[in-house]
Amino acid sequence: PLMRACEDGDLEQAQRLIDKGANIHPEAILQAAEKGHAAIVELLSKGGGDINNNHGWGGFTALIFASEE
Repeated sequence: PLMRACEDGDLEQAQRLIDKGANIHPEAILQAAEKGHAAIVELLSKGGGDINNNHGWGGFTALIFASEE
């Protein structure tokens, strides 16, 4: 569910899931960054998501995706 919220840019749903203890997987923050959802990237990073993890995305990190926007 968190991955879907990150991909769709659903900030409210992402917040609800994090508040309920959802695990912030590196893929989630990368998905949000790649889609240009800066508010979700910020939410995830404040919740402990690593904006420097590339988790198999060809060397791209959430920080790199965010800087391209």
